[in-house]
Amino acid sequence: MGPQTFDAEWAGERLGLSASTVLDMARRKELPHVKVGRRVRFTEQNIEDYIAAHTVRAGMVRTPRSQASHRKTA
Repeated sequence: MGPQTFDAEWAGERLGLSASTVLDMARRKELPHVKVGRRVRFTEQNIEDYIAAHTVRAGMVRTPRSQASHRKTA
């Protein structure tokens, strides 16, 4: 037996989005999903992969002074 699948309502709750937004994202192939017949379903791994791929990592913040310094050396 494969992984359990969930509907767009469940995926929307996990992502903080409406079910219709989740379905639109799946239709545009922005959100990984599983097709079961005509139904669009989601696994926990689909949602975890999407979140991981769209997580913005913290980085060094450039101040106006450091930007000016960087321009001089570049």
